[in-house]
Amino acid sequence: ATGSTPLIYQLPVLLRELRDKFPRNDIQTISATTPTIVRGLEYMQVDLGIVSLPLEAPGIQLTPLFTEEMLFVTQTGKSRSHDGKISLKELSNIPMILYSRGTTERSQIEGVAREHHVSLHVIMEVDCTESIKKFVEAGLGASILPEKALVGAPRLRKFEIEGVRFFRQLALAVSRSAYPRKLAIEIARYLQEKLGNRHLAACGASLDSGTEKIV
Repeated sequence: ATGSTPLIYQLPVLLRELRDKFPRNDIQTISATTPTIVRGLEYMQVDLGIVSLPLEAPGIQLTPLFTEEMLFVTQTGKSRSHDGKISLKELSNIPMILYSRGTTERSQIEGVAREHHVSLHVIMEVDCTESIKKFVEAGLGASILPEKALVGAPRLRKFEIEGVRFFRQLALAVSRSAYPRKLAIEIARYLQEKLGNRHLAACGASLDSGTEKIV
């Protein structure tokens, strides 16, 4: 299970490679928010998750996967500074389209704004990165989105926020109360090799000849 942004921008090729690598196994993927993924892991409905950090979940074992920067974006053609930068205080005067309350990304953005005594003008809350991009492209407001999601988006203009940098860190997540299935271990290794820090400890034996299901 993973959020929509990694699913769209990081995983399509890797999922195809995994299905080619394990043709006898039924690998299922769902898109969900981090709190939903955590509940799925706790109730053993999900074998392996990709979640956003920081995360308070004592029953979940986390392995950092990768970090990406988040940038301020607005519709191309909107009158802004031409140096590719914007001040945090300017954001208070701009209609913002942000992720829903309770998401890690929203909490981080609002936390930084509070620290700098900036009140954001949020006009819309949306869970899906692609939907936010469409609303920004239509000129309905601006947003702060993962840099990977902005590649090949000519109708969006990216800005650095002066004096502030937003990052989101993603991690692999498994339940502490359940021994991971062999296929989950193999997939976790593969994702770390392709996306992450390449330091997942070797564990588990090779896959047996039976069919396992992983969500």
